[in-house]
Amino acid sequence: MSAHLEDWAEELVCTPDEVLGAVDSAGIDPLVDTAESKGRGKDRDRPEDPALRSLAITTDELDTLTNLID
Repeated sequence: MSAHLEDWAEELVCTPDEVLGAVDSAGIDPLVDTAESKGRGKDRDRPEDPALRSLAITTDELDTLTNLID
């Protein structure tokens, strides 16, 4: 599952910072995090603004994230 960070927060009824905190505390390694460099080509500034940043995680990790936020 993937979505903008703000959309994750809206769906989980929390803030983007709470989503990131839960991801970190659960040890979830997102499949995609647009704030992280892909390691290819030039290092470019990556979006950290929740309106632009996207995360992708597995459905199992979504269950874990949902339980942590609740």
